[in-house]
Amino acid sequence: MRFSLVKTAFAGFRLIAARQWSFLAWFGLVMVAIALVFVAAAPLPRASVAADRPPWGPMAAALVILTVLAAVLVCAVYRAELRPDDRRFAYLRLGADEARMVPLLGAGMLVLLLGSRAAPWGWAVALSVIVLGSRATLVAPAIFARKRFDLAFAWRIAEGRYRALLGLNLITWIIYATSMLVLQMAWRAFMSASHRDLLAMVQSGERLMTAQLAVACILWMLLYTALFVVVVAPAAAAYRACLMSAPTSPQENFPAPEASATPAGQG
Repeated sequence: MRFSLVKTAFAGFRLIAARQWSFLAWFGLVMVAIALVFVAAAPLPRASVAADRPPWGPMAAALVILTVLAAVLVCAVYRAELRPDDRRFAYLRLGADEARMVPLLGAGMLVLLLGSRAAPWGWAVALSVIVLGSRATLVAPAIFARKRFDLAFAWRIAEGRYRALLGLNLITWIIYATSMLVLQMAWRAFMSASHRDLLAMVQSGERLMTAQLAVACILWMLLYTALFVVVVAPAAAAYRACLMSAPTSPQENFPAPEASATPAGQG
């Protein structure tokens, strides 16, 4: 039994529509985490920046904050998709599930870092990772759902579904790349129109942002949070579809997508 590529690829959009209040809570968490990152980066000595010496302390603190944030958000999305009735605290937790996500996210960030340093071949690296790693698409949701590192199980339920998972990842990547391109173009247009350069503002020590820039930053983070959900949710939806269609696999008693849907605004 194959899952619908389009339906699964757009699972994140449906999740946001059904869990609006939860999504707003996730956005609020993102804003708090970003504020903490700015606080961690505030003591950057200007002389160190000017001398091009990496400020390892603030960088490490920011990396830890962003990694924990990503782990909490990934698990919140997985929880909303795979355990829709466990909606306490807007599906947000900080426990064993999130701890198991940290090494996976660390590996993913390492791949992204290596890909970014491969410029101008970053697109080729991204496509290579998608093609070669599609069989491992279900690893993260399987670890979350089974509450243990069971890589063999995730690999087994993906057997015979490589092309479907590859197609799902390609569609998700196209959505992500297109959205990021549009967001970057909109941001550059805004910065050009306002004759402001955010990096120059930070390096010059200017602390007061205009209301216009503040609103633009908030809107940017709202859209980026939505894009995060859109990118993360398809893997969980695919895991549920693959598990429910595998008669030899232990069932996790997931509710059917239609049955688990909550009326808009009640998430």
